[in-house]
Amino acid sequence: MYNYLSDPELYRTGIRRNLTDGDGGGIANEASSPLIDECSIKFNTADVDGDGIGTGGGMWTTPFANPQVLNSVICGNMPNQIFGPWIDLGGNLVADECPADACDADINGDGVINILDFTTLLVEWGKVGVSDADINGDLIVDIADFSTLLITWGSDCSE
Repeated sequence: MYNYLSDPELYRTGIRRNLTDGDGGGIANEASSPLIDECSIKFNTADVDGDGIGTGGGMWTTPFANPQVLNSVICGNMPNQIFGPWIDLGGNLVADECPADACDADINGDGVINILDFTTLLVEWGKVGVSDADINGDLIVDIADFSTLLITWGSDCSE
């Protein structure tokens, strides 16, 4: 999501598994100050071409932007979680590794972990790189992702 001279409000939004060759894999804020409330910003990647140019895997912000973050989870992004200024309004988790979340296995985002998610995982099996089926964010679809899907099978993620 690229914000330029704007102040959007994001509420209960998931920003996951996005890629950029530059800055701001999940969110890029240029002269913008969004309100980010109860959001999940996970497994985004900046600098996918590996040229050393790219920061803010989760969120990148220019010096004159002031995003406000409240009750949100920002984790598992590469090469870092947040680059640049931001205002911590409290209740946030910003970490290199994400805590276990059953709803990460809802690959297709339909609100339930079911056969559709399993089918997508099978199609993506063995893929190296960013994939929706890479549930744990380690950049390979493998047995670890299958285990998570199996353990969380039937979970309701509709909220």
